[in-house]
Amino acid sequence: MANIRDRLRCRAQRFLQKVDHIDLTDESAVVVSSKFIECIDLTDRHVKIEPERLADFRQSLFAVFHRRRKQIMSLLRLARCVNLEIKEKFSKMEIHSALSQMTDSNEIFIYNGLVHLV
Repeated sequence: MANIRDRLRCRAQRFLQKVDHIDLTDESAVVVSSKFIECIDLTDRHVKIEPERLADFRQSLFAVFHRRRKQIMSLLRLARCVNLEIKEKFSKMEIHSALSQMTDSNEIFIYNGLVHLV
């Protein structure tokens, strides 16, 4: 656990943030500072989003960016806006999976809690 705690502290400090505390369980870690809270799944269980849901998410995300005429939005605001667009709400894990896939395909990138449209 100490090794994980040290790695998480280093990861958070790369973002020039002072880490207030780290809560560890067997399955996850929560890194808390004055500027961010990050939850990390330590079990490496990734939720795969269905291709149809990914297409719906992608369409909603681009619609939100287009309607607001922005290139950058906070992750929390974007998640709320995308879920307002669609009848069947996306879970947090689906959103994480969709954003991860969109980052891998260079459609967006996420830095410091902000989603940047590429």
